Amino acid sequence: MVMERIRAAGKDLKNHGPLQQKGLELIKHIMRTHKIKDPGPKEQPARKSSKAENRQPIELNLAAEWQRQASRFVELGYHSELGLTEAAYLESLPRFKRQPKEYRGRFDAPMLVEVRIPWEKQAQLAGIDVSEYLVARIDQTNPCDERSETPEVPYAGWFSKWGQEFPNKIKPFDARNQLAADAVGGSPFEGVAQQVHHPEVTEGGKYFDLIGYKVGSDYVPCLDRWYGRPELDAHWGDGAYGYFRPLVRGKKIVTRQLAS
Repeated sequence: MVMERIRAAGKDLKNHGPLQQKGLELIKHIMRTHKIKDPGPKEQPARKSSKAENRQPIELNLAAEWQRQASRFVELGYHSELGLTEAAYLESLPRFKRQPKEYRGRFDAPMLVEVRIPWEKQAQLAGIDVSEYLVARIDQTNPCDERSETPEVPYAGWFSKWGQEFPNKIKPFDARNQLAADAVGGSPFEGVAQQVHHPEVTEGGKYFDLIGYKVGSDYVPCLDRWYGRPELDAHWGDGAYGYFRPLVRGKKIVTRQLAS
């Protein structure tokens, strides 16, 4: 498979020079230009999850999880970027609220999202690459609709784990059209947060389509790890890629000022 070979080659880039990296970048450019689809790994039959799997684990301590995630932002220097002390920055972040019952089994991952710093700057602070393709189109990278507009203040929300809301590979455009009324597609801000708080997911070869945003009219931003480093990139919205699933959150969020 084309994408499998690119992914395998990407793992070896630590031992190669810039010429090989440019070669892989060219391959990805050709795939975008010609809109090549990737069948990805063989799909597994959908499996009904048990009630136990759908329940949020009792041992998840929301206060401890908040502390872990907020501390990651501080470690990356978000507070300094905003001109705040560590204490003032932590105070500015919203706390997690209990998971809504209707989210259980769909949106099981609580996550803090920072929006006061441009997502491309956050990526830089977090060691996430931004592809040349996306850098050249940052001004074309915008919410796809009103529902996907990014809040103006940091927020806490409940997100789907990889493959939770959409178990099988799906075209980003189709996933966007099939979003439930209480769901919102992911954004580059949320892609950065996903990588910051849960780097093990992309390290395991599971990547995300950020379907709440668009790049021009034909592409969607995505979070991957083809080159051995996490990267924000963009690919064709009408192609289904086996290693990708949509990043989705529940519509209800919590901000420092109010809950919505």
